[in-house]
Order: sequence, then C-alpha cells, then structure tokens
Amino acid sequence: GDEPNDGPFCINGLIWPDRTPHPAMWECRKVFQPIKIKLVDQDEGIIQVINLHETTDLSIFDVIWEIKADGQVLQSGRLVPLKTAPQSSEQIRVPFTKPLITPGTEYFLNIHFCLNEDTLWANKGHEVAWEQFNLDYSIPVSPIRLSDSAPELTVKENDEQFEIIGSEFSIIFHRKYGRISAFNFKGQELLESGPQVNIWRAPTDNDVPYMARQWYEVGYNRLELVNVTTELAVVEPSRVQIVVTADAKANDGTAGFAYHYVYNIYGTGDVILKTVVNPDINMPPLPRIGLQMIVPKQFQTMTWYGRGPQENYWDRKAGYPVDIYESSVRDLYVPYIVPQENGNRTDVRWTALTNQDNVGFLVVGQSLFETSAHFYTVEDFAKARHTYELKERDYITFNVDYRQTGLGGGSCGPMTLPKYQVKPERVSFTIRIHPLCQEDNPIHLGKQVIF
Repeated sequence: GDEPNDGPFCINGLIWPDRTPHPAMWECRKVFQPIKIKLVDQDEGIIQVINLHETTDLSIFDVIWEIKADGQVLQSGRLVPLKTAPQSSEQIRVPFTKPLITPGTEYFLNIHFCLNEDTLWANKGHEVAWEQFNLDYSIPVSPIRLSDSAPELTVKENDEQFEIIGSEFSIIFHRKYGRISAFNFKGQELLESGPQVNIWRAPTDNDVPYMARQWYEVGYNRLELVNVTTELAVVEPSRVQIVVTADAKANDGTAGFAYHYVYNIYGTGDVILKTVVNPDINMPPLPRIGLQMIVPKQFQTMTWYGRGPQENYWDRKAGYPVDIYESSVRDLYVPYIVPQENGNRTDVRWTALTNQDNVGFLVVGQSLFETSAHFYTVEDFAKARHTYELKERDYITFNVDYRQTGLGGGSCGPMTLPKYQVKPERVSFTIRIHPLCQEDNPIHLGKQVIF
C-alpha cells in the first residue's frame, strides 16, 4: 500500500465503511439516550423518569415494561402516556406484582421507551431509551453432592496420562502438559484440549499505542509451561481429584506465572475445576486471565446467559441487557478492519456449546465470567493485518475468562482506565463443565450449587 498512511485510523469508528454499525454503537446509543430511568421503590413499583430532552416532552413515546426470568416474559404491560416536560422528572408506578420466586432464579424489570408515531428519522416502535433492573428477589439454592448418586469411576494410568472412565464418558488427562487431552461423552468427543490458563489476547486498535508494547516486551504472547507436576487421588468411588502445578515463563521476556489447578471429576461426567493464577510482581496489566479450550468444530452453537446480544467488554457493557442468547460461533466473529480481539461477552452466568443435535457441554461459573468462541486462534488474530488473511480452523477456540482488560480509547485518547485493567495479582476462580444431552436443561443446571 501507500507509505506513509494512517492504517485503519479513519475506518475504525462506530460504523464500518458499508454503514454497518459496530457493536460499540449499542453502547454509544445507551450512554447518549435522552431519558434516564431509576428504580426508586421495588416493593411499590416506583420508578423515576428523567427527561433530558431540551424541547420535547415524553408524550411521543410508548412506555413498555416487562418482568423476565430465565429468558421468559412473566408479566408485561404499557404505561399510561407520560407528559414529562423537557429537563424535568417525575415518579410513576409500574403495576407489576411479585412473581412466584423459585430458588436460584434472577428476575429483571425492563423498561422501554419507543416512538408512538413515525418521524422523519425513525419509524413508530423505534426504541429510544431502555433500562434494566435486577430485582431483589432471591431464594438460595440448596447445595447438592454430585458424588451421592454418581456411578463409580475406573482409573488407569501410565507415565504419560491418566484415564478416568465412567459409565457414559472417559477423560484422558495428559500428565506432561497438565490438561485434558480427550473428553468423550456417549461417543462424542467434547474437548480436544484444555482447559488451560490463557493470558494473551490479540491487541486491539486501542491496545496498540501503549499497552500492547508492554505486553510484547515482557512476553505475555510467548509463555511456555515448565515444572509441571500432576497428582491423582481417588477421593471417593465416584470422584477423582487431579492436582496440577505449573509455572509459565516468557521466552526471552520477564513475564512469569505460577498456576495451580484442582480438578474434581465425578461419575456423572461433571468436571469441577478450581484455578489459581499467581503472576510475578512488577509486571504490567494483563490482557486477560482465563481458561482456553480447543473444541471440535461440530459444536457450532453458543448459548449464554449474560450480556448481549452484541459483543461487550468490562468497560463497554452498559448497552447490552442480561438475557439468554444464542448465536452460531461464526456469527460471534466481529470483522474489524485490522483483525484483533473480538466477540467477547461479559457478566456470564453460564454458557453452552452444542451441535445440531443439541448435544455438547455446559460451563457454569461460580461467579460471573466472560466468554468467546471462534474458528480462529488468538495468534491468527494477532498476526493478520487484513481480514482476508484469516483462514478458519477445523476446530473452535473457546475462552472462559475470569476477566479481560477493558478496551479504553488508546488509539486516539486515554488508555484503559486503571479500574478496568486486569492487575498482576493472585486470582482464584472455579467453573463446572457438564456434558449436555438433548434432554438436559442448561437453565436448570446453571442454578445448581455443588459442594
């Protein structure tokens, strides 16, 4: 191409050259919306509506409300038209009633302001403002012991691997690399490799001017496992525990980490994995801390309970309501002009990868997590300079992250704010991996508490 040039600088805004909105447009829309809504009194259903318009009252909007749980609308209605004057506010009552509360279920009140007539700039029904409130209705779930009703396990081992065999599954665990190398459930291979700790991400446009330079310098992209130890113990006839310790050191860099994994594998096929990551001190903020898995390409549908449907990040998630969403893995990819990190989802409770027969596996977090899935590797995104250089792999790279550093605005402004940076500090997080059959309900499984 021509030299010099500004690279993607003039084509990396909120809209692609073909006028397709970037995912960030939904954040911009939410932040700029001219109506603010606050929940004042949940028991009475009182909300405060603040009209930020300069010259328009709120009579041009239909106000629609709904109570949702587990992706389903339980109650809904339309409020009497408001006439809130410009630059003023009023309190109104939303006539919902307390639903029948079930353990482990979250309940959301969603408010929508939509045009009630066609205008020169948008049609009737166009949403101008919205808000979501996570209602304080909760009943704790009684914990269950998976081993109480789980079939017994058989263990085989040699110098290279452990093999854990259940009535409907088998797991091969590679001792040298300290990770699962095969997970077969009812004749289906669920995993080709992983989970394993991943720190790296393909630098975004905003990472490049500052943070990415630090990352490359210390070697976050060049970590290699050393000092791997694995120990297996049969804790109960239906539960095997594998403990892995390992260090990760950067080739010709200063980055270093200590990893500690505790796998509890049950006769049900469940894998409960606790991961502890201890970064060395005096390192720059991390791109991410999470787990990465390699999954057979047939599991091309991702369902998640978290923020969506568009991609979102720690510092760019206000414009994406919490709900249950579904997408093909291919559609999760966001084709930024220069390939980079993309397609993340935040505040995820659970996520599932399934095939066309609705068979696959579920990942449930003990706490909120982030997730993404692609037919490309992190290295593919990091090396490519143009989208045509990306070639789909014959497997899926699946990320389950404790957290990713936010996006910031470093390409033309401030870098990611410190409160949205993943600091080089000790982190501990736990996930459950559960094989899915056609008859399984991820919503129900996602509420279970294991002890």
